[in-house]
Amino acid sequence: MNNVIVQIKKDIIPIRKYIKENSIDIILTNIEELELEPKNKLVIRSRFFTLFNKYKKESKAYQTIYNFTRLVITFGSISIPSLLSIEAFVDKSISFWFVWTISLLVSMLNAYVSLFKIDKNYYSFTALYEQMSSEFWQYNSLCGRYSGFYTHSEPTHKNQYIYFMNNIEKIQMRSIEETYIKVSDNSKEKKDTGITTVPPSINRELFENPPPELLEFINNMNKKKENSPRNE
Repeated sequence: MNNVIVQIKKDIIPIRKYIKENSIDIILTNIEELELEPKNKLVIRSRFFTLFNKYKKESKAYQTIYNFTRLVITFGSISIPSLLSIEAFVDKSISFWFVWTISLLVSMLNAYVSLFKIDKNYYSFTALYEQMSSEFWQYNSLCGRYSGFYTHSEPTHKNQYIYFMNNIEKIQMRSIEETYIKVSDNSKEKKDTGITTVPPSINRELFENPPPELLEFINNMNKKKENSPRNE
């Protein structure tokens, strides 16, 4: 039994490695195999795949930076007390400058991580990448929310397409809200604030029957205009 389990693990590890290294090609291949019209496949490649690839690259980049900075900060913080404890047994000048350099490096990396929000961006982009991947595989397999949850009928790639793209845009909008600014969803009903952008309408009765005072004022203005030097 143990030999069977070991053999299964040996078979699975190369498959996992292949999937991890070729996830982009696998996604593209599955997009082409969807039962959709060419224009719909083009939209998925242009929008979903572009975002998926972007989040994957951002996740990898921030993962590298995050792991490096955390490693240096952790080992630097641990090594400083140890170096201070052996200061009496080594040259004090060398020990001082060595400890000072490590302390400065740790402080600078801490400031860098905080300033550019490396940890927050790493978690955020990794979550977005995994969420995009999950959405696609649910849609591709017609399971989960794409198993007829929206249409209450037999699911197909064609009738679930609009819901898939809508969910992708919702994920992107949430990312924009968290990163830049809160963006209101036009699909939500706006609250009635009592303010309208419609200009006030002209009082038709006032326009057709103006008061005598207004008529007199207009006539006086016209007379002044006629008697002005320009008209002479």
